[in-house]
Amino acid sequence: MFIDAEFDGGNIEVLDASVPGLARLAIRPDRFSHYYQWFCFRLSGARGRECVLRIENASGAGYPAGWSNGYRAVASADREQWRRVATSYDGKALEIRVTPEADCTWIAYFAPYTQEQHDRFLGRVTADPRVVHEAMGRSLDGRPLDLLRIATPGEGKRVAW
Repeated sequence: MFIDAEFDGGNIEVLDASVPGLARLAIRPDRFSHYYQWFCFRLSGARGRECVLRIENASGAGYPAGWSNGYRAVASADREQWRRVATSYDGKALEIRVTPEADCTWIAYFAPYTQEQHDRFLGRVTADPRVVHEAMGRSLDGRPLDLLRIATPGEGKRVAW
């Protein structure tokens, strides 16, 4: 079993994965912050075996109450179709149980919206002459913050986020 998060949107730290089928994990804080909630990682080499993935610092997340009341993490073998997986929270750790159907399975807080998906969206909508694109600045990661202005003749000013 191998776990990594070195991809766009990936975020997890492996504390220990020496026991087959069990991994002790921690969510890394957001960049330049102590806040953390988001996790997304790839689990490899565990097809057909039940895996227990314990996020041990879940109680220190920005919104630990979000782990309660039926929250379930998501998993995907293709990063397009996501399904909910067994997840429990004991007040300290978030425990995810999954039996991967493929050699590579991604596990996440919720289905991620990647930079590649964002770029494809911009490519489609900015081809329309009614759409004006501006870069408003940069994120903490140095990526452009995109603003789209959409002309609606005769409709007056509208705001959408």
